Amino acid sequence: MAEGRDEEAWMEVHRVPSLSEAEIVKALLESAGIDVRLQYDATSRVILGPGSVNPWSKVTVRVRETEKETARQLLDEALDEALLEEWDDAEDECESEEE
Repeated sequence: MAEGRDEEAWMEVHRVPSLSEAEIVKALLESAGIDVRLQYDATSRVILGPGSVNPWSKVTVRVRETEKETARQLLDEALDEALLEEWDDAEDECESEEE
């Protein structure tokens, strides 16, 4: 059965502008039991040489096709939560400036 899982298609679920952000997304998904592969922008290898990864190059986050919907839902929820926190922080900042 493990062989079948290795042959499954890997689908893009998210793209981020840096390796550090990709590692955060990867950790979130892996904490939910989802296998993750990161695909780095090919231009970083051209500039820095084979085996090198530019920490500021675009990174594609991929998961198994069977886990794609679950992964997207987790990412959507995390993004919604992050945006709400950002909004709350901005509101608090505005209120403190008014005082």
